[in-house]
Amino acid sequence: MGDIISINCVVLKGDLPLDIYWTINNEPITSGVDGFTIMKLNPRTSYLSVDSLEAKHRGIYRCIAMNFAGLAEYAAELQVNGAFSKKNIIFGILLVYILIHNINPSISFFNDK
Repeated sequence: MGDIISINCVVLKGDLPLDIYWTINNEPITSGVDGFTIMKLNPRTSYLSVDSLEAKHRGIYRCIAMNFAGLAEYAAELQVNGAFSKKNIIFGILLVYILIHNINPSISFFNDK
């Protein structure tokens, strides 16, 4: 127990203002509930972290960005297998790029020791 995950959602294109929000299994994520923390780092970047990873945190995570012109989203699955150790967490998103007008997301995965 106690492993941490963090995800940044960066909107590279699109007119401001933007609304960025997160879901897990199609349910909204609320900062401060169930170990989730959400911070808006700037008008185009939202940060999501889980302080202490548990089985309840597995599922499909979505970053959704909206402005007056439309909506774009990107999803990735978090799988937690067996005991909670860094070797058993199959998930690591460095950056999620969401493009409002020209949806062409790019995602980088990495394995944290």
